Amino acid sequence: MTIKRAIYPVLAALLLPGLAYAQTNTVATFNVTKVFADGNVNEEVTVRIECNNALILDGEDEISQAGGGVGFVATNFTPDGSATCTVTEDAEPGYTTTYAATD
Repeated sequence: MTIKRAIYPVLAALLLPGLAYAQTNTVATFNVTKVFADGNVNEEVTVRIECNNALILDGEDEISQAGGGVGFVATNFTPDGSATCTVTEDAEPGYTTTYAATD
């Protein structure tokens, strides 16, 4: 067996698992923004995301209306690719929390 013939199986053994992982690993980004109805752009709130059947890479952050928001990343969904994710925020005194989802 020549060296050239030996390298091909080694390369295949090294590359194929990574390629299979890349094709099956599902990633979703949830962009969360904050809007205060009274125009308060500097107040910060803590927001969290929780998902069943998925791994959250960083599930908590502080955001404000002026700060532009945060992107939460969920990965490693179950084999059927389904997950239920919920975004919540800490209650702010004097405010009522409402949520709206967009695509």
